[in-house]
Amino acid sequence: MIYKMIQVRWITILFICIAVNNIALAQTVRTPQQIIESLYKQYDSLPNVTFDVEFRYTSDTLNGNFTNEVLEGTYTMAGKRARYTIGDIEYMQNDSFFIAVYNKDKFIMVSNTILANTGKVLPAREAIDSLLYSYGNHYTITAAENDTFGIVNFAKADSLAQFLNFAIRYRPDMNYIKEIAYDFEVPYAPVSDLSPVSLADADSSGNNTVDDRSAVPLVIMRRNRLQIQFATHRLDNFSRDIYSENNYIYFEGEECLPVPKYRDYNIRNSYRKIY
Repeated sequence: MIYKMIQVRWITILFICIAVNNIALAQTVRTPQQIIESLYKQYDSLPNVTFDVEFRYTSDTLNGNFTNEVLEGTYTMAGKRARYTIGDIEYMQNDSFFIAVYNKDKFIMVSNTILANTGKVLPAREAIDSLLYSYGNHYTITAAENDTFGIVNFAKADSLAQFLNFAIRYRPDMNYIKEIAYDFEVPYAPVSDLSPVSLADADSSGNNTVDDRSAVPLVIMRRNRLQIQFATHRLDNFSRDIYSENNYIYFEGEECLPVPKYRDYNIRNSYRKIY
């Protein structure tokens, strides 16, 4: 799934505290790959699990300018069935349908089921797979854990690494993820900051002879962090009724229509019945 990037500001003391506490962690006998696969296995095999997520996207306070937003959601995964919300967007999958409801834009997307196991919708799972299996050679990957806390850390090792750092924090006793955090840099060009002028561009009086209209803003790299925090894993949403397409749509012949609750919503339907 493609998720919208959300921008938030958060000056985190938590990260520093965890980094210090890692000194007390024993180096695990499991490899990072084994740990990640055990986390996947837990989410893939549970017949039903619900958890809350909070997406936090933060930047540094460069020149007093920063971004700070939070996006909350809830996930339920139950084999081939799933229901989850991210901000104002709601997703539902059952054995036949995948439905996405965009409440702000008032439209519903309808298609065939896209995943055999909804554990695949685990937040950041595609990113983890990419780092581990495609870009692993470009990171220094370490793992440590004790009875109650574990971490797998990807630290940038060369220029081909997409992130400065990527960390997965989890509970070894439950194989539940607690937090996933990305640290990365993006270009930033303040409107008021122009590139430095060389001595060759100034006349003998020290005045700048460069045409200000052609001056190029000074581009600097700004550090950002995206955190996905997992909380309150629980057994919830057992009823099969909540995974019914009839909560959102119905069909009149070949035409797909919204139920009364969504009467003002447009439908984008690509569902094809499989015989």
